[in-house]
Amino acid sequence: FTESTTFADDGLEVVSADDENECQLLAEEAAKRMSAWYDAVGLTLNSKKSETISFGFNMKPFQLNGDLLSPASEIKFLGCIIQNDLRWEKQVAETTRKLRCSAARIQSGGRHFCPNDRRTLYNAWCGGVLQSNAAVYLPHLNIEQTNKLQRAANAGVRAIVGIPRQGDFPLTEIRTSLNIPSVQDIQDTTVMFEAWKRRHTFLDQNNYDGPITRGRRAGDVLAPDQRSWAGRTTETKASIAWNNLPGEVRAEKDAKKARRMIRGLIKK
Repeated sequence: FTESTTFADDGLEVVSADDENECQLLAEEAAKRMSAWYDAVGLTLNSKKSETISFGFNMKPFQLNGDLLSPASEIKFLGCIIQNDLRWEKQVAETTRKLRCSAARIQSGGRHFCPNDRRTLYNAWCGGVLQSNAAVYLPHLNIEQTNKLQRAANAGVRAIVGIPRQGDFPLTEIRTSLNIPSVQDIQDTTVMFEAWKRRHTFLDQNNYDGPITRGRRAGDVLAPDQRSWAGRTTETKASIAWNNLPGEVRAEKDAKKARRMIRGLIKK
């Protein structure tokens, strides 16, 4: 009755229900079963490090292995900060902090390197930060949040070429000359690649008995409902992006080749 997401020793269980009482009971049952599973395989679930979060209702605290488990307003899972209002202010703030710290490391640690070597440091330290969990939150940022991340990333670009931290410089031209993608480019690439990864789902949607339109014949899917929470999911963004992917990208089976093709589309 749960949707499970696991990676190494981190696990996340998601339950949903039609009313608050049922959701509360399911959450408590999921926690108990997780604890029982750990016991069965000879491990111990650390209830003090375990967290719960609720969406759309106020979950009540409950006991787990003798400890009181209280719902949090935000949790961190695999480096991504998830808020109970499904907004991304905390994740953007944390990513911005990491980008500026990385820029400072390039400025200090790379002062004896050539610009090409500092660019390598940027791709590892700043690019890695931007790419981490990109499909989860980047497609859902507003203009202000995107610009905030871009300004922080530009601090790393400044460190590559050795220009002051403050002042007006043609950073867009500098970034282009260094072949460094903007935050918007990473957003677009991420959504398109996510659409490619879900290609089998989208292709299956075309196997129906209704009329065959030009869009259906081309492999397009119906525009998803973008109202309310439905418009704030990566699946919705990927569905829209799928209809903008060329046929050769949709047909590509190799992930690396598909990513290169998508990057080529973004550069155009």
